[in-house]
Amino acid sequence: MKRLLLIAALLALPVTLLAQYPLVRAFEVRPGQQRPRVDRIAQDSRGLIWAASDAGLLRTDGETVEVMARFENERIAAIGADGPGVVIAVSSGALLRCGDARCDTLLIDSLLSGARVSAIARRHDGTLYIGTHGSGLWCWQAGAAQRFDSRSGMPDDHVNDLALLDDGAVVVATDQGLAVCDGRRITGRMGESEGAPDNLVHSVAVDEQGLVWAGTDRSGVFNWRMGAAPKAVAQPWEFGAIRHLAVGGGYLWAATALHGPVVVDLALEHGTYRPDSTLRKEPLDLLLDRDGAVWWSDGTEALHRADPAFLFVPDHEGLDLRGITALCADGRQSIWFATRSGIYRHVAWFSEERKVTRLPVELDPRTPVVSLASAPDGTIWAATFGAGAIAISPDGHARLITETDGLPNNNVLSVRSTKDGVVLSTLSGIAFVDTEGVHAAASDAGFAFDALTCGASTLIATDGKGIRALDAGSSASRELRTGTYYSILHADDGRCWAIGPGTGFCAANGDVACVGAQLPPFDGDVYALGESAGRLLAFGSTGVLAFEPGTGNTMDVTGTFGMAGATAELNALAKDHAQALWLACSKGLVRLRPHEAHFRQRLEAALLVVQVAGEGMPHAGGIRASHDRSALTLHFTATHWSDPQAVRFQYRLLGFSDRVIDTRDREAAFPELGPGQYTFQLRAYVGAPQPDAPWTSLLITVDPPWWRQPWVMVGMVLLAVIIAVLIVRARDRRLRFRDRMEQERVRFQLEALRSQVDPHFLFNSFNALVELIETDSARAVEHVEQLSTFFRNVLQVRDRERITLSEELKLLENYFALEQRRFGDAIGLELAVDEACLSRGVVPLTLQLLVENALKHNVVVGGARFLIRVSAIDDALVVSNAIRPRATPPRSTGFGLEAITKRYAALTDRPIIVSREGGVFEVRVPLIDSEP
Repeated sequence: MKRLLLIAALLALPVTLLAQYPLVRAFEVRPGQQRPRVDRIAQDSRGLIWAASDAGLLRTDGETVEVMARFENERIAAIGADGPGVVIAVSSGALLRCGDARCDTLLIDSLLSGARVSAIARRHDGTLYIGTHGSGLWCWQAGAAQRFDSRSGMPDDHVNDLALLDDGAVVVATDQGLAVCDGRRITGRMGESEGAPDNLVHSVAVDEQGLVWAGTDRSGVFNWRMGAAPKAVAQPWEFGAIRHLAVGGGYLWAATALHGPVVVDLALEHGTYRPDSTLRKEPLDLLLDRDGAVWWSDGTEALHRADPAFLFVPDHEGLDLRGITALCADGRQSIWFATRSGIYRHVAWFSEERKVTRLPVELDPRTPVVSLASAPDGTIWAATFGAGAIAISPDGHARLITETDGLPNNNVLSVRSTKDGVVLSTLSGIAFVDTEGVHAAASDAGFAFDALTCGASTLIATDGKGIRALDAGSSASRELRTGTYYSILHADDGRCWAIGPGTGFCAANGDVACVGAQLPPFDGDVYALGESAGRLLAFGSTGVLAFEPGTGNTMDVTGTFGMAGATAELNALAKDHAQALWLACSKGLVRLRPHEAHFRQRLEAALLVVQVAGEGMPHAGGIRASHDRSALTLHFTATHWSDPQAVRFQYRLLGFSDRVIDTRDREAAFPELGPGQYTFQLRAYVGAPQPDAPWTSLLITVDPPWWRQPWVMVGMVLLAVIIAVLIVRARDRRLRFRDRMEQERVRFQLEALRSQVDPHFLFNSFNALVELIETDSARAVEHVEQLSTFFRNVLQVRDRERITLSEELKLLENYFALEQRRFGDAIGLELAVDEACLSRGVVPLTLQLLVENALKHNVVVGGARFLIRVSAIDDALVVSNAIRPRATPPRSTGFGLEAITKRYAALTDRPIIVSREGGVFEVRVPLIDSEP
């Protein structure tokens, strides 16, 4: 065995090339049970993917698929991003802008139906460039379209693709080369006559530096900058015609006719990657997204997304890389790995053109290589479990170090590089190996999994004896923390960290603080600890956890890294010269170059549709709903394409409740909301909630019913005040009127009494009584009784507001009988009242006063009989008599008619009518309802 190791030499193994490719995820775009055929794709400003298909215009966020528009007997010819929506061209010649709620027509032109639209590009100022097959380039701005064709300087009228430059100009790919248009004129051209390798350019792209990349039909790819000569890229090109092109992040992506989407690593001289056979359909469209990943459609319901940050190499040149047991990187841009079959070297990228080199060292399968390290002098060290350690010098010579050379134990678990050599971790402590030999140390550490120099001490991860520190010049170690630890890492910030089963991330400098012990992968087996993009990464059988020491945030990135279900040997992880992590696991050899987007925990949440009572409403600037239609449903989204299922949301409705609701659903529903103002707040995250993350807000106003509108409320208050004032005033008027009426009633009664006790009336009554006593005592008695009855009746009714006409007629008859004893047959009373009117009401003593006035103001003797008529006509009581005025007007208070008028005005709206027509004095008094 030793002989074989000593004669080891480096040999090359030319083996059949096998494809290596970035991590690819497939997303099904299936609305319901439909299986659409997706042709074109675009990404809006919120990260949502829009797909043009035979089922219409679709949109997805990775979790849900929506049909945004359907087109009968039409197809979508082209699609382009337009802020939070897209612009599409349909075969009928219409150009439509589509957003969350609907599609609006921008332009309809018959030329666009005859000449198929091939590409759409939107400038920041809203200008649209439209490429057509047969009608050249269209520039649509402010509602007007300008055409550029071969007559205005275009190389050809068949436009295949468009790409925008930073200055707003557009690069146009045609069948006869490239053209540049600034919206007013053609400013540049590039074709075979100008040095391009091919005139037929199918696709064009512009990178971050403004360099134009063109994909041709026969000659692969060339790049070009205006004013410079074109340059061919990745030659010779062996992948056929390029249908679509995308460039960014140092990679060129080409959708080829023969090999599907081919990736070119522009940093390498020969760095091309082809997909495996399952992905080698010709892509119908290619899209570079905001995170540097590339999407393509293949004419099925599946969209594919390849992320160049993660390269998976399951095998290479016939070598199965899913059984690697150890891994390291040297300073010469190479990585070294060991399998059961040997130790291998490869440059630190696995493009198809690169070959693997093997050390022909016979290894006993019972003593596998469990760790590799590159020493400062270029020596590669291999630690075996059972056969000690192997040192392979740069010239290919190998030597074996075992217990006979001073190792504490031949069972070596890890080897790590130090400033002067390496440190080996064994079942019986550690050993330092340098130019002076092997130096065993820290036998008290026992079973050591890993050892690493950190500052002035060497930290040791042990099985059951915790993290131990071996200070310089000391042979015994001291315990920093109890427990079991597998891996130690010296981070870029100078701190050292350790992990083990159930420990979390533990800072090993000074006091040990641990984070994330309850999270995966610490709930299972952990096998590696690395650092990338300023974060610590713990790899284990249950996932990958990222930890940011500066903030204390942790994030499960298992899905993001594509590492679900992966397992690995202990500490089979290395970082190469370009700071990429290499991990050997059950999925093969994996290169990890994550960036900030992969660790983004705060996502941009977007409100898509707000439905009020089931009806979608525009929500820019807030929404308003009526009180009887205030049931709200809000649809929202956020994109994290590396792992869409990891997206979570928080929302609350201020004004309704302050409670924050966590959910993975993409909608929130609120039943009937009461009138008032509410603020819906939303945010999205991956991993743990972000309490200080900003909210996306929407103001919601639910209008009260009209009677609760502020102006109505103010009006009602004012109306109530006015009514109250009117009521008070009416009450005051009523009270004053009542007082006046009471006074009038008293005056009326007093006047009635005074009229009855008038000296002339009493004198005449007593004279008549004297005469009757002398001539007819019986009638005298009757006269006294009538006089007594009259006054008694007056006293009985004087306090009543109204009496029946029947009662009033009795009072009148009594009064008139007394007056007839004075005047005899000179006066007469004629009554013509229907019996139905007798129950109607009148003011007490009305007839008595009217008859009295008639007798007072007229000559009743010395002529024809003076007749007073009382009748009921048309719901009125009429008292009339002939006008026979006295020569000398009698003394009068003027109270009678005035009092009657005022008292009736208080009881009815019908007036008392007094007339003097045709020599007749007539008073018409309304009949009113009698008292209940």
